Amino acid sequence: MKDFFAFRKMVTTGLIKLGYFLGFIGITVGGIIFMFLDISGEGIGVISIVTGLAIVLFGNLLWRIACETIILRFAMHSMLADVRKFLENR
Repeated sequence: MKDFFAFRKMVTTGLIKLGYFLGFIGITVGGIIFMFLDISGEGIGVISIVTGLAIVLFGNLLWRIACETIILRFAMHSMLADVRKFLENR
């Protein structure tokens, strides 16, 4: 409990994983909606389908990279805390 209030134990990684999951669903649903969106007024076109697929594929890839980058910072913090504890016990 002492580490929690001293901000040595981070709870944010769990929240980031939840945010990733919600973002993944949002990007995927948005891309699928965009695939069937009638932009030109002439019915569903190839451009809408390709753009929707690109949103699903690249949007989710970029979202994953962004979330992993944030989690990496917390993992580095955790490893540095472990090193500090190891050096204190030496």
